[in-house]
Amino acid sequence: TKSITQEMLASPVPIVVYNNALRGIALSVDQMLEIASHPNVVAIKAGGSNLAEIQRLCLFAPPDFTVMTAGGGQIFAGLALGATAHTAAPLLAAPERAFALYEHLQAGNLAAARAEQRTILDFLVRMPKLGNREVCAEVKVVLHLRGVIQPYVSAPFHTATTAQQEEISRLADELDLYPTG
Repeated sequence: TKSITQEMLASPVPIVVYNNALRGIALSVDQMLEIASHPNVVAIKAGGSNLAEIQRLCLFAPPDFTVMTAGGGQIFAGLALGATAHTAAPLLAAPERAFALYEHLQAGNLAAARAEQRTILDFLVRMPKLGNREVCAEVKVVLHLRGVIQPYVSAPFHTATTAQQEEISRLADELDLYPTG
């Protein structure tokens, strides 16, 4: 990490580090904590599902340092472990559920927060997969069904068929994915 951190210290702007083993070399918790100690690094987005690592990072990062977790199925765990924020493209499909989960956690209502996470995760697991590496195209289907965007995706991603769009719509309705109240 020495060469990485020297470059970070030389940056004229604050830096947010993204650590995700699926997107590059995975940093160890010790490396992330070392990086977090540098004044020019203000946050880290910790991707992945190793909750022991995320917990350690949240517990031992400097108090003014922002730890963000990622992954639609992990918002509850990340925030409960002490992450300051959470970011995940799948949550764009139902931001109402993500915000409700956060508010329930802040209020100490763990049962309600877990119920929101369950709905989010149930949708992510059961929705038709379009054969892409991630679920961004599936999220775009939901945003299209909600009237937010057009249903197009760029190559090499696959768009949803009419049948897949109908299945996603049916599942969203079944789960009351985006309540209006």
